[in-house]
Amino acid sequence: RAVAIRTSVYYSRRLCIGEMTTAPLGDTMKRMHLNWRLIGIHAVIIFALTVVGGFLVGFVGGFFGSGMPIYALAISNLISASAGFAYSAYKVSEKRWAHLGAVALVLWLMSLINPLLGLATFGEWVLSLIALIFFMVIGGGVGALIAKRA
Repeated sequence: RAVAIRTSVYYSRRLCIGEMTTAPLGDTMKRMHLNWRLIGIHAVIIFALTVVGGFLVGFVGGFFGSGMPIYALAISNLISASAGFAYSAYKVSEKRWAHLGAVALVLWLMSLINPLLGLATFGEWVLSLIALIFFMVIGGGVGALIAKRA
């Protein structure tokens, strides 16, 4: 009886802020119901968009003999990643921002290939999370607005 009461109190105790509970993290993750297969697909789509955008910038820069200016790559990444996040936000209606955050995290982990191949330093890879969050917010906002109007 004492164990049942203690367990009941543990699972039903409320914090002072809103309706947050002190349920274990595993229970919280079960309630989130994120579709990890879809998260992986969206991360691969965004990764492919940024790779294609970088390739096009390099190709066009090489064609005109100007090399690959860093601002052109930055604009390419802004457009392609934001477009990918907008698509992801449009396709997911429930728990949109949790889904986008998970996509950003998976995408960031996928981009670990850059320092491993010597295309970026480890510090640049760590700091790229800031840019990725920025792209997620822009693309997620645009996708959410489009989804509302559709």
